[in-house]
Amino acid sequence: MQPDSLSSVSSLVLSMLLIACTDSSATSGGEDVTDLDANADTQVNVPDPGDAQAITDAEISADVADSGALAPDSASPDGSVPDSASPDSGAPSDTTSPSDVATTPSLLPRTGIWAYSPGTLQNNTCGEYATAEAATPFRVLTSADARFEIEQENGALNFICEVSGTSFLCPTRLRGESPIENTDVIIAYNVAVEGEVLSSESLRGDQTVTVTCTGSQCAFAPAVLGVTLPCSWQVPFTAEFRIRE
Repeated sequence: MQPDSLSSVSSLVLSMLLIACTDSSATSGGEDVTDLDANADTQVNVPDPGDAQAITDAEISADVADSGALAPDSASPDGSVPDSASPDSGAPSDTTSPSDVATTPSLLPRTGIWAYSPGTLQNNTCGEYATAEAATPFRVLTSADARFEIEQENGALNFICEVSGTSFLCPTRLRGESPIENTDVIIAYNVAVEGEVLSSESLRGDQTVTVTCTGSQCAFAPAVLGVTLPCSWQVPFTAEFRIRE
């Protein structure tokens, strides 16, 4: 890259950046757990009077029922209590599904005219190219379904902001790129906005401007422009609702 060409890059970048900134249930295994004390008479099978062993088994079954223990088929083979009941209280397990849990809706700004108030530059690595735009109004056109759309008063394209809870992110408020004539250099910028919805009538956040260079001759940029690319800066801001439409 020739020095004269890079000098023109400097003035073009400065012009571009200035434009960019100003445009910017209780069951167990399927069977009911039965109160054996209340149904002991129906739980004991009457044996054949001639079968002494059967009588003994029946007596044992009756004793078990009287003790309040779970019936053998209500427990697992190793004697453990099924998962759906507590061994102490018989309480059912928690069967609440994630879909039953209420979610907090996102807080959205109301539609209408808002006043934008910028703060001072922060985290500037772009040197003299960094600027903060003047206070200017903007319009919230739509606000629903966890997103809102902003119309800019300076004629720039509308942009979308996504909201999660009280946080919002607008990944691209402004963007553009410019190839430098007679060089293998393309200067590009992007302006992102993120912040917090304090209420339906109040916002605060930061605008972040990022400038990048692509091409085989970008290594010459620091020497001529006095800044290493990529570079960026931030502008904190507040915004207040003003006019209902």
